[in-house]
Amino acid sequence: MATRNVRIVMNGVTGRMGYRQHLLRSVLAIRDDGGITLPDGGRLQVEPVLVGRNHAKLAGIARAHDVADFTTDLDAALADESATVYFDAPATGGRRKTILTAIAAGKHVSATGSFPATCSRRSARAGTAAPRRAAASSWTCSRTGATSWRTCSAGCAR
Repeated sequence: MATRNVRIVMNGVTGRMGYRQHLLRSVLAIRDDGGITLPDGGRLQVEPVLVGRNHAKLAGIARAHDVADFTTDLDAALADESATVYFDAPATGGRRKTILTAIAAGKHVSATGSFPATCSRRSARAGTAAPRRAAASSWTCSRTGATSWRTCSAGCAR
C-alpha cells in the first residue's frame, strides 16, 4: 500500500507546550513510529515544518530531531503548497492573526487553546472573522479519547 505524506507547518515549537507536548510527544512520535496505518493498509506519514521567531532555537531543535525544514518566515511557510496543515501554538496574543492567515492560505488548521470558532475563508481574507470564541479547545486525551478535560475520566488534565 502507498504512503501519503502530510507536511505540517508547526508554529510556536520553541515554547514549552509546542515543543514537548505537540512536537515531541505527538508529531515526531508518529513520524518515528513510521506514521499511522490507514484502514486500507496504507500509511499516513507526517513531516513537520518548524516555524518560530528564534532561528538559532529552531536550528537546534531541527538538528536534534532530524527535521529538514524550519523557518522564521511564517508567510513563506504558509505559501508552501506542499504543506497542507497549519498547527498553531504561539503565544495567545498572536493566535487570531496567525490562524486567519493560515485559513486564508487554504490550510487545515489545528490550534491549542481558544480560537475564532466561525472563520470562513471569505471572512479570513477580509479580516472580518466573527470574534466569538470556541467553547472547547482542540485538546484530546491520549488515554481515553475525551475531547474535553472536563469529561476526561482518567483525570490526566485536571
